[in-house]
Amino acid sequence: MPSVSKAQRRLMAMALAYQKGKFSGKPSDTIKKLAKNMTKKDLKAFASTPETDLPEKIGEQINDEIIEVAPPGYEKVVKALKKNPNVDNPWALAWSMKKKGIKPKNENLNLIEIYKNIKKNFKK
Repeated sequence: MPSVSKAQRRLMAMALAYQKGKFSGKPSDTIKKLAKNMTKKDLKAFASTPETDLPEKIGEQINDEIIEVAPPGYEKVVKALKKNPNVDNPWALAWSMKKKGIKPKNENLNLIEIYKNIKKNFKK
């Protein structure tokens, strides 16, 4: 599973270092939670993503307001994912779908199907 942004890659690298006992400094609760709940293999997959073509973070920040950006062609997917209370960040999920090669359906988007498809692909 590749990271979808440089920020996510760095966060996963810190969680991996914490999990290995090589983290210096005081880890945040997020880092502790990631290290506890994710396998070493998954953290390594995220942390080893090359940063060359990754955005700094998903969305752009302008005047303390975050403007989220959906991948081209995934706007309807993001709109559908926003309605799902189980999805915290539909934009990041859409970018991840794009990187995994999951194609959006252009007509009759079914939120439940999308969520099941995403869940199935992330279990691999």
